[in-house]
Amino acid sequence: MKLIGSSASPYVRKVRIVMAEKKLDYRFIEENVWADDTTIATSNPLGKVPCLVMEGGEAVFDSRVIVEYLDTLS
Repeated sequence: MKLIGSSASPYVRKVRIVMAEKKLDYRFIEENVWADDTTIATSNPLGKVPCLVMEGGEAVFDSRVIVEYLDTLS
């Protein structure tokens, strides 16, 4: 699993805290959504972070939805 986001985002921090508490293995990818070369739209059509991308390529976005999904794991 990979989490795409910005370290400055409180929504990304919320997801990272939940992932740390649940001891989930993931890769964090820093993304500046305001940069001209941003690639977030390939995973999230809204162009917002955080975005959780599964191994199969499915994406979950919105911190509340991501946290609810993570709560179903382990």
